[in-house]
Amino acid sequence: MSRETTKITGTTVSRALRMAEAEHVVDSEIGDEVVPGLFIRIRKRSAKWALRCRVDGQKHYFTIGPVLVLSDPDLVRPAAERAKGILREGGDPTPLFGSLLQTPSLAAAEARTAHLAGQVWNWERAREAFLAACRVANRPDTVRTYRSASGLVDLARLRGKIITQITPDDIRRIRDSIHARGKIAQSQATMRTLKAMFGWLVEQPDSGLKINPIRDVATTVKNRPAMLADAIAAAAAFDNAEAEEAISPQDLRILVAALETVSQPSARLALKLALHTGQRRLTVVSALKASLRRHPLFGLVWWIHPGILKVGRNRNGQIRRRPHVIPLPPTVQEIVRTALSLTRPDNPYLFPQLRLRRAGDAGDGHLSERLLNSALADLQEPGGPMNAVQQFSPHAFRAWFRTHVVRMGYSKSKAKLILDHSEGRTQDVTDTHYDWEQSLPEKFAILSAWESLIAGTTDTAAIDITASRTSDQGAIRLDQGPGTKN
Repeated sequence: MSRETTKITGTTVSRALRMAEAEHVVDSEIGDEVVPGLFIRIRKRSAKWALRCRVDGQKHYFTIGPVLVLSDPDLVRPAAERAKGILREGGDPTPLFGSLLQTPSLAAAEARTAHLAGQVWNWERAREAFLAACRVANRPDTVRTYRSASGLVDLARLRGKIITQITPDDIRRIRDSIHARGKIAQSQATMRTLKAMFGWLVEQPDSGLKINPIRDVATTVKNRPAMLADAIAAAAAFDNAEAEEAISPQDLRILVAALETVSQPSARLALKLALHTGQRRLTVVSALKASLRRHPLFGLVWWIHPGILKVGRNRNGQIRRRPHVIPLPPTVQEIVRTALSLTRPDNPYLFPQLRLRRAGDAGDGHLSERLLNSALADLQEPGGPMNAVQQFSPHAFRAWFRTHVVRMGYSKSKAKLILDHSEGRTQDVTDTHYDWEQSLPEKFAILSAWESLIAGTTDTAAIDITASRTSDQGAIRLDQGPGTKN
């Protein structure tokens, strides 16, 4: 056995690795002059940090970890000293050494060790506990706001992080990333949510958080120009948005099954219509029965009035003239047929309002779009079918639609034909190249491919629309109530 003592440096570490790989290896130990008892043990093809010490008259020996992984002596030294302290306290430093292999610093290793011991929460556990507490003490609208604001893609940097390791700079980067995307109100709402959340966490003994990292972070930054770092963070958030927000085709099919469990019929059908067509929640709940019209080729098309579309007005506030027209595949037609069978004859909407909202309310309004968010939130509760999926709202359906349609080979401009991001705008490709009637076959093919994907069928390319050419085949009866058109 060869032994030496020196101040271990990076050069010493490199030499130890070469000794372990030599043709004729001599078992050796290189002791550290700085921390007594700390040494590198060298065997054939093995070089590991180890600690040998005596505490309260008892000898202890620990293998800390491979030198190839823990190559920085300035990281291992404080860990060895901390291990001695843990022994004096009557504890076992072995979990700390295991965490040191997984983390970049001693502080992070200690935080991870405490988390594994159940002494401190990570971000996911903290968020779940906070939202659970909010459901008891707050209105449902407040809970939905907290859930949405704390689930933005900009907060992806917090995932898996131990809450004691979340710093004020982490919070500032989140705030500035949202701000740089031009979402000023969203940035402020997120900051208010995080302030409420961390303020609550420091009051919970079980959370392990003693210092509030957001206490001195400003909710808004006034008179400060956007920095290059803000723009880079915002761009990164957009680049990662697809990966963060998109769910797999398998999860889409789980969602389809989960939607069948929504107890309120109108909310269930409205969510299904939103998922299958990629339309906004307000567009869906405000669909007029008169806007569902028979078509000789496709059976049924949905004429969406331009006044209710997000891009339905020009810069002068005038409603554009072109409607957004969507041909409905068979599954969607069945959804509409069911909704029509449940609608009220005295109400013009496909999804009538469920209750009077104020004194003097005539009851001729449409279903509240907030009911859709509430129904989805229920599916994402602990124990619910969608609890494992990243938190989402009805608007996520549109992001998933675009992501998967592009993956199926359609261009982003084709996806816009369905999403209506820009259809009908001056100088837009859809305005230049597509008359609404000419674009219907393309829209039908895209929606049929999307329908096949979420239904789990394999053939998403061959869409035969000729079977719909007979006059009434696939058409829906639209005479269930007044205000409809044949």
